Amino acid sequence: MLTPRLAVLVALLCGGQSHAQTLKTICQLPGRGGGAATIAPDGDVYASAGALFQLAPPAQGSKKWTCQNLGVFGGSAPMVPAPDGGFYLSGAGGPAYGAVYLVSPPLAPGGAWTQSTLYAFAGAPDAAYPLGNLILNQDGSLYGLTYGGGQYGYGTLYQLVPPSVDGGAWTENVLYSFASGGPNGQGIGSLVAGSGGSLFGPGSGGSSTCGIDGCGTVFQLTPPSAPGGAWQETIVYAFKSQADGENPASLVWGPSEAELYGITNWGGSSKGSSGDGTVFALTPPSVAGRAWRKTTIFKSNAGSGVGLDGLVLGTDGNLYGTAANGGTQCGKNGRGATCGTVFELIAPAAPGGKWTEQTIHKFAGKATKDGAVPTGLAIGPDGTMYGLTEEGGTGNGGTVFEIKP
Repeated sequence: MLTPRLAVLVALLCGGQSHAQTLKTICQLPGRGGGAATIAPDGDVYASAGALFQLAPPAQGSKKWTCQNLGVFGGSAPMVPAPDGGFYLSGAGGPAYGAVYLVSPPLAPGGAWTQSTLYAFAGAPDAAYPLGNLILNQDGSLYGLTYGGGQYGYGTLYQLVPPSVDGGAWTENVLYSFASGGPNGQGIGSLVAGSGGSLFGPGSGGSSTCGIDGCGTVFQLTPPSAPGGAWQETIVYAFKSQADGENPASLVWGPSEAELYGITNWGGSSKGSSGDGTVFALTPPSVAGRAWRKTTIFKSNAGSGVGLDGLVLGTDGNLYGTAANGGTQCGKNGRGATCGTVFELIAPAAPGGKWTEQTIHKFAGKATKDGAVPTGLAIGPDGTMYGLTEEGGTGNGGTVFEIKP
């Protein structure tokens, strides 16, 4: 059974409320930015942006955060805290088909962090090219997706099982192979854990009106009822393009798993254009086996930001995310691409009501300390959010930012 996701204790019947929030740049990254922020169980903040960075808040009497490159691989996906105080993460760095790594803290203060490869993928029929996050099981095993390899060459759901003795090798199991075309397509984003050990994720496939890869789906992978059985895939929802949305990305559960929220990178327009993306809610059926109900709760636009990235659920019951474009012009004299935004979707006061969008921050651009093209939000128990930008900062290598409620 998968580790239960900590429920966010919010009163949905009271609705979310907006409140003033401020963004502060806390780290200037030395290389090309982008990636994800991770908050460790002890509250420390880490940024995985190719290399792994540890961020320490200002000491008494100072205003400057400390941003230390730990000298180990950081990937670009969210990390999972490991029992030794380090992190599990997957990435395409190193072995040809990618790998899953463990980065561990020093054994003594002042020592160096270390990196070890738990498993290097071998390519079809083995898994290949990991993407997205990892899910940590209660038994210590890890679940993840790849976009290549497997029985059909279109990606897998895999499991890594820890060794029974210290120093032993981790064991990989390919649990499910995605197939090309048809209704199921392949996994294209991060997983979220559901009740009963099931896993949910965004996928390709679905309606062919969007082209060869389909308009996209949200799938559920269910473990076997008996040991040794096969995992089963169910399509929770298949997108239909234009007004309905297409190309789904990240997913996040609402409180008590009452709704599954997600984004689509395109769609939301009913006027023949592809649209700038949507945020949607999927409500599970009250009777098992019936269809999930899909509701579009937000349609992106140039003002609010387009090119939506992963959602996080705030401690206030509201949804937060980033948009790669929108807001301030990044080019000279107000021309050129826009720099991106952080947005908030305020929950309705009553079930079925309208969500309200609010732009929290408009990034100032590549030539500023503020940065551009935000991504990778993480939220702490006090409601403080952290994220990265892919560009901008003093060396145009990206930044790490903090948003306080």
